[in-house]
Amino acid sequence: MITKLVTLAGALLTTASAVTQDDFYRREVIPLPEDSVCELGSIALLPDKKIAFSTRRGEIWIGSGVYEEDLSKVTWTRFAYGLESSFGMFWKDDSLYVTTRTDLSRLQDRDGDGEADRFEIVSQDWGFNGNYHQFAFGSEPDRNGDVWVALCQLGGGEKWRGWAVKVSPDGTTTPVACGVRSPGGMGFNSKGDTFYTDNQGTWNGTSSLRHIKPRSFLGFPTGLNYYDLIPDLDAPTLPNSPSRFTEEMKRIPELYPPSVLLPHGRMGASPTFVVSDEKGALGPFAGSLFVGEQSHSQVQRTFVEEVNGVYQGAAWHFLEGFESGLVPGKLAEDGTLFVGGTNRGWGSRGTRGFTLERVRWNGKVPFETSQMRALPDGFELTFTEPVDPATASDPASYEMAAWTYIYQSSYGSPEVDQSVPKVEKATVSADGLRVTLKVKGLVEGHLHQLNSSGVRSESGQPLWHPVGYYTLNQIPEAPAPPVKPVAERKPPKDWVRLPWPEKKEILTGLFAPSEPEKALIAQALPTKPQVKVEKPAKVLLFWQCQYPHTSIATGNHALQEMAKSSGAYEVTLSDDPADFRSERLQEFDVVIFNNTTSYDVTIGAEGQEALMDYLLAGGGIVGIHAASDSCRSWPEGVQIMGGIFNCHPWSPKGTWAFKLESPEHPLNAAFGGKGFWHQDEIYLYRKGTFSRDLSRVLVSLDMSHEENRSSPKLYQQHIDLIEDDGDYPVSWLHTHGKGRVFYTNFGHNASTFWDPEVLRQILGGIQYAAGDLEAEAMPSAKLESPAPCACAAPHE
Repeated sequence: MITKLVTLAGALLTTASAVTQDDFYRREVIPLPEDSVCELGSIALLPDKKIAFSTRRGEIWIGSGVYEEDLSKVTWTRFAYGLESSFGMFWKDDSLYVTTRTDLSRLQDRDGDGEADRFEIVSQDWGFNGNYHQFAFGSEPDRNGDVWVALCQLGGGEKWRGWAVKVSPDGTTTPVACGVRSPGGMGFNSKGDTFYTDNQGTWNGTSSLRHIKPRSFLGFPTGLNYYDLIPDLDAPTLPNSPSRFTEEMKRIPELYPPSVLLPHGRMGASPTFVVSDEKGALGPFAGSLFVGEQSHSQVQRTFVEEVNGVYQGAAWHFLEGFESGLVPGKLAEDGTLFVGGTNRGWGSRGTRGFTLERVRWNGKVPFETSQMRALPDGFELTFTEPVDPATASDPASYEMAAWTYIYQSSYGSPEVDQSVPKVEKATVSADGLRVTLKVKGLVEGHLHQLNSSGVRSESGQPLWHPVGYYTLNQIPEAPAPPVKPVAERKPPKDWVRLPWPEKKEILTGLFAPSEPEKALIAQALPTKPQVKVEKPAKVLLFWQCQYPHTSIATGNHALQEMAKSSGAYEVTLSDDPADFRSERLQEFDVVIFNNTTSYDVTIGAEGQEALMDYLLAGGGIVGIHAASDSCRSWPEGVQIMGGIFNCHPWSPKGTWAFKLESPEHPLNAAFGGKGFWHQDEIYLYRKGTFSRDLSRVLVSLDMSHEENRSSPKLYQQHIDLIEDDGDYPVSWLHTHGKGRVFYTNFGHNASTFWDPEVLRQILGGIQYAAGDLEAEAMPSAKLESPAPCACAAPHE
């Protein structure tokens, strides 16, 4: 072990001496106003190549010439004074917006003399008791125009202290997330998500870069009392101390981990600004977040990614040698990075009391690890230059260590729970820019240090910064083998003749929706009921059938998930005919038949009688697609669905035009008053089984379109049944006794169950059947209504 450590130290020394920062970046000190204590708190970029900075003593200065080669010609004008300390500033619409410890204000120079003469408070909806710790770090506007503010909790528990809030352009202040301790800066990544830095201390074992996930708990519990001001959000459980963050996340669902841990001492001690470089202005690091460091007078580089919905990523050293401790930073359009600093009694490696500097990349590419991504069994490294295959594929070129920190109410934490993951295999990509590491001993929730000092570039250069630190909040799941869509899977031969238990196994196994299909359903689900309910309706979802449809399992999944997403109903899934007994049916408000061909045969004579009694007494029924392929031997049952399947002239492979009848009807609200196109199999019903004298038609085929008229001609056995101007209903509703029925022909294709408009109509149908949604059920033949809303032409 001693030999290994000495060898590694030698490699580090070799790396450090190989190249210097000056080989790639030019750092320059910008002259500041004389006779002023310019301890910078924020920087703003202004038009006409000007910048502004604020000081902790409440002054704001505007400077010209800061972009020019000759910095001796920089000039400054004091724009404002007498403010509180500012840690956030931006220019918008001829105004300077300033986030101070007490408020967000708008400053204007109306008479053009170079000094602010109008001071307007946009928001002061947070508390302040005068304690110097009570900083407020503000962002620039996000994509919605909102300004985010991270409020330091130290020094007192005034309103919203310990929270991140956002301020809309009209001044409305909204709490976003609790758990902020001592922020140092804010910014956005390329997706527009908000990040801030937080400093080591109580409940923070080490400093970190954190994503502000709305409605989450970020870990510092002192601000939890302000949940009382948010009616629709309950306070999380208090964390235990001492503990581990990963353990407390199991107890506290709202607890959200730091995205990038910055190991105390190794990566500085006090992180500050957050700057996103979306275009690679600072080198081949497009998409990176750069983080200021006050104590070590540095700029760090980070890479973040989302894994299982959680941000995590890596950090490396980047730039150093600044004159003071860095606090604000801004990246200009031309690629100039402006940074400001102050020691303010805190101390820093930079010895000046304050500074303003600029950094520019000279275009030369340093050999670096630009990205580090987590894999199920290791990491993928991306390099700025092609690697030498011999060194990069040698596992001995890499050394790893892993640890975590105590999550506790005491200050900080040592590095604990150490382990030594091992790189077992390194595979170089064909272009030499990526290396895949297979690692034994990954630990979820741990910080993983990777030292790649043995790797060389194709030209023989060592890495400029060989050590990176990856925060492994989540180990990615191994990708599942490719799964065919439900529609492309082939059932066993003659499976329709199998007994139900064997059909059931095939439907729930072979024809279960894939994860991508479940994701499509999740995106399409309604997020609220069509009408609010005092309590969810009780729904029996029945799915045993004689002839099986391969979309049944997908439909079951969608209907169950829609119950959760909308809150309109609760589902009991059943394939048991014994549920069709009077005393059992009385437990439910609605019975859904999902593609239940010949359900009358399945439930038997006793079930038929119980179902009819249930409907006549006021129960609700919803039929989906093949629910109408039933009741051939039970004439009375025809009245339940309102029609019996005859044939399907419109193929499931076709996309058909549909028109709305009564576009303003509540159950047509999903379609926005317009006809539409949809791919599915469409039925023709037996003559004499469907009647507009009994049912209110909602959607029907639009026979003005050639596609709808020509398709049946492909089915010679159907050609005599179809009329070009015929009446072909698709979905309808009616009453029977005191009961309510909604039926839709849609549902043969699995893809129907991730069509958001169709799902919303089905949800409306369920709420109608349950009696929660009032909807006109007067039969279509008795209406005096406007003409149906025709479907738009193809590609219009």
